Amino acid sequence: MLKQALLYSVSSKYSSTAIQLVSTVILARLITPQEIGVYTVASLLVGFAQFFRDFGIPDYLIKEKEMDERKASAALTLMIIISFSLCAILIALSGSIAHFYQKPDLQYIVCILSISFLLIPFGSNSMTLCRRELNFKPILIANISSSFVNALVAVSLVYSGFSYYGLAIASVSGTLVLVLVMSCYRSFAYSLSFNRQQFKSIAKFGASVGGTNLIAYIGDSFFQLFAGKYIGMEALGLFSRAKSTVTIFSRVIIDGVKPIISPYFAKTNREDGNLVESYCQSTKYIIYLALPFCLGMYVAAEDVVTLLYGTQWLLAVPFLKLLVLEYLCNCFSIFADYIVVSLGYDKKFFTYKTTQTVLRVCCVLILYPYGIDAVIYGWISVSLLRLVWTHVLLKEIIGLSVGNFYASLCKPLISFLVFSIGLLPYLIFSHQDLVTNFGLLLLTIPGYLAVMYYMEKDGAVRFLSNKPMV
Repeated sequence: MLKQALLYSVSSKYSSTAIQLVSTVILARLITPQEIGVYTVASLLVGFAQFFRDFGIPDYLIKEKEMDERKASAALTLMIIISFSLCAILIALSGSIAHFYQKPDLQYIVCILSISFLLIPFGSNSMTLCRRELNFKPILIANISSSFVNALVAVSLVYSGFSYYGLAIASVSGTLVLVLVMSCYRSFAYSLSFNRQQFKSIAKFGASVGGTNLIAYIGDSFFQLFAGKYIGMEALGLFSRAKSTVTIFSRVIIDGVKPIISPYFAKTNREDGNLVESYCQSTKYIIYLALPFCLGMYVAAEDVVTLLYGTQWLLAVPFLKLLVLEYLCNCFSIFADYIVVSLGYDKKFFTYKTTQTVLRVCCVLILYPYGIDAVIYGWISVSLLRLVWTHVLLKEIIGLSVGNFYASLCKPLISFLVFSIGLLPYLIFSHQDLVTNFGLLLLTIPGYLAVMYYMEKDGAVRFLSNKPMV
């Protein structure tokens, strides 16, 4: 079951990311950094409202031991109430948002993106319940269809001169397709249910987990919203492009397994409670891929930006390198959140995420006069603090010691050293054309895969089969 779920989930993310990457490469040559900056502000503000919309409902549906039509209908009803209300609020505030940023077009972009709130409730619960049962085939179909329509509409409209309006319309079009597909895979015959007791149960859980996720989002997006006002839309566009480049790894790898991780940890906890091994093995396989990605991205940042977006985006390279370092720090604790949530430690999770958010916001407010680079250095410090805190927290809730955790990462760390040596030809001879440079980079991949295979052999197969590692 887990192996099949992982296959469908990863296939879904790979396919969607491939489609998005192709469209991004095309769009980067049709749109300016300033236009990207304007759209980024609108999408972040709408994304901020989306956390209120979810209100922890997906996590509630996953964690519930018994699921029936009554609970599913109550969750849908509550999400409809919240989503429709948020749509109205966003439209009402769109004029003020545009005035604050002194960008009149922001009003219309926010209004267009708000339409998604009228659609999402009718597909979100079906997707969550499929995740709960580790049934990822419908999600694969929905995500690929949505990504294809989004990309096709975006490229067509931007090429036709609709600029960021085209991006907004494409986003809503993709959401509509996602909802239509997932509606074909409903687990229950939903009906509106105003069950006060169910609302209370969902609200109790959602206020903590949903509120915590919202706070984490604020910490992640505050700087970009701040930069749009006080640093400029062009600088925001460059930073946003660098950030999206770093998150390629998340979109390709982490997002592929993310829908499975919480249900997997929750299931492991229900069945045998041995979360230490599950957490260590999950992190180990991610580290195998994250370390070479981060080093390769750091070393070849200029070539990567030129290939993906063109030379007009080269000013984003310094931001990209620093964001890679921050991301690398976070990779060692990338699944910690899921462990905490799956075990029901919602109060600890709230404290854990809120503190990080406060620190990140403080970095922005204190360091932004010294430049974007200084802000990112502050974030790197916060990421290192997060890693230390994660070790303390996991020791407390699942009994994972620091020594055992890093002992489980010995093989990926050794493999990474071999990969670093393999990069020497690129470092020495990379002052050539893009084709030659990427050819030198690609030469490192077969050797690294061979070392990784030698280190693990049947380990991944045992892990996916839920068999104990020797």
